[in-house]
Amino acid sequence: MAEQWVVKVKIETLDRGGVKVKNMWDAGQVVSVQIEPHATINMLKQRIALLVSAHTKHQRITNEAGLEFGDITKLADCEGLENNGTVLLHVEQPKVEEKVIEPLSDDEEIWAGAADDDAGEPMPEGEAMNKELTDEQMDLRNRLQGESAELLEDGDKAAALAKLTEAIMVGAPTAMMISKRAELLMKMKKAKASAKDATAALAVNPDSGKAYRVRGRVRRYMGDYSGAKEDLDSAQKIDFDDSVAEMHAYLTKRVAKITALAGLEEKRAQVEADFVERSQPVSRKAHHRLVYSGSLELVCTVQKMGLYFRILRPNQTKKKKAIMVGAPSAMMISKRAELLMKMKKAKAAAKDATAALAVNPDSGKAYRVRGRARRYMGDYGGAKEDLDNAQKIDFDDSVAEMHSYCTKRVAKIMALAGLEEKETK
Repeated sequence: MAEQWVVKVKIETLDRGGVKVKNMWDAGQVVSVQIEPHATINMLKQRIALLVSAHTKHQRITNEAGLEFGDITKLADCEGLENNGTVLLHVEQPKVEEKVIEPLSDDEEIWAGAADDDAGEPMPEGEAMNKELTDEQMDLRNRLQGESAELLEDGDKAAALAKLTEAIMVGAPTAMMISKRAELLMKMKKAKASAKDATAALAVNPDSGKAYRVRGRVRRYMGDYSGAKEDLDSAQKIDFDDSVAEMHAYLTKRVAKITALAGLEEKRAQVEADFVERSQPVSRKAHHRLVYSGSLELVCTVQKMGLYFRILRPNQTKKKKAIMVGAPSAMMISKRAELLMKMKKAKAAAKDATAALAVNPDSGKAYRVRGRARRYMGDYGGAKEDLDNAQKIDFDDSVAEMHSYCTKRVAKIMALAGLEEKETK
């Protein structure tokens, strides 16, 4: 067995930048770490990170004289350090300024009961929507439309709606006709029926700016800000209209604020979930098996001078149990996928990575692990696609060479396939 040192790590400063962390260690205490003398300072930092919940990038390690040791310096080469020697740990985590987002203001323009109005006006069904009208039917439809316009000018919205519906029911209504009825329904504050008509108009003409505009407005009054913004985005691209510019701007800002608030809540929840509680009291000579982030088995012995520990091995069984506790995060599943890949269980690793992506479709780690697993399974196209996504989300030098290899190999495969097809023809 390799020679082991005991390095006493005195926590000189422990500044967590205002972040609340559940952890048993505090400034002034001493943590004793059992480690090989040929290990580097960075390896020591990694072990300390497991204990004091402080990222290695926020740690500085010095000797008692104040000389800071570099990350790649071996413990045996550190000035003034020997077996049972002491180093000082300085943790300085930068304070994260939380962006202050004002709460959403009440929207006084929401129509009370707007989403609960009647199901809408009748519409021709089946072939009647597209049938070719006779001259008599065209004349009838035009006359009914004219009568509807006159009634609307006189202020009789209900009668105007009835005439316009008669005109539509003649058959083959245009997107403009249906949009006009949607607009009339909106003026009568029948939001749900209006949105239904606007959707029907878009089925007839997907490029109807008026239909998008009407549906966007009624969705806004129903409180569907995201849907309203999306509709007005389309409407303004097709046919810009000053009359909805102010509402469009309002919706854009409100949706951005809703998204920001949702992101802030998610971030807060993630911060809470990221910390592993290790603050339970323990007896002085008790032995404990712990699971850190569901991926490493640690054997810890609490002694009078602190905590001695060594990392035994990646423990797939412990990690599986941690995940089966319930509601695993994408990071947890990705770590198991990574471990499975290290165990050369490529198919299982790819399956876990896919599960992680179902939890978080933007997980760069999951794409990276699945891409590597697919490469080793010979699925170069799938591997390239996954590594494309991984590098876009979170560039990582460790897979840059493999990404380049997969890209070139896929290009060569496609070129050869094209050549073979050409020769066959």
